[in-house]
Amino acid sequence: MYCPYCGTRQSPGRRCIACGASFARLPPNRQPRSTTIAQRPRPGTRWERRGGIGGRALGCLMTLVVATLILIALAAFLTSETGSPTTGPPAEQSPPPSPSLTPESRPADTTPTSGSEQVVITEEELNREIAENPRAFGPARNVRAEIDPSGITMRFTAYGLGGAFRARPVARDGTIELEDARVDGPLGLVVDADDLRSRLTTELQRRLASEGVTVEDVTLEQDQLVVTVNRA
Repeated sequence: MYCPYCGTRQSPGRRCIACGASFARLPPNRQPRSTTIAQRPRPGTRWERRGGIGGRALGCLMTLVVATLILIALAAFLTSETGSPTTGPPAEQSPPPSPSLTPESRPADTTPTSGSEQVVITEEELNREIAENPRAFGPARNVRAEIDPSGITMRFTAYGLGGAFRARPVARDGTIELEDARVDGPLGLVVDADDLRSRLTTELQRRLASEGVTVEDVTLEQDQLVVTVNRA
């Protein structure tokens, strides 16, 4: 049965279990409500009906606020990226100026000192002069000169063997002389070191004789011989 006052469905009794109304005091002309009376709304139904339109409006408002915050954060990020300086190399860079020659890097034969000047005899020039007179060093063949700070070395072959002639050039009496001349190895027994010394000295002096100069000093460098001279 249903309570005629509140419509609560319940078992037959004298009072309503929901509102406490007495069924005995029901007026004669009043009948219990039809069994088709809708059940009492469950708790929360009124809130759901009442908040339907308002809830949707609140949800739209919250979505708009979140979207606005995201746009503001994105704009601030892009602005900071645009204003930050780039760390890459500039688009155009002018080439660095070429370093000027220091006194140490200038060619030795172009710097006069105290009325003197310097003549450079390179290893390449000396070998070219030796190649133009191959018979001058017989019986040595395939003669090849090497210049370094320790002196001049001439490597050659003779009688099927390889050997090396070594000497140190110095300035003496206005010309170039060779000191400590020797032939290394077994060829030292059959090849005269003084003969090779005399022939190599002739080749060195031939270059200076063409310059018409007097030798004052000799400096050994890698691959070249620097001769300080004074023109007659």
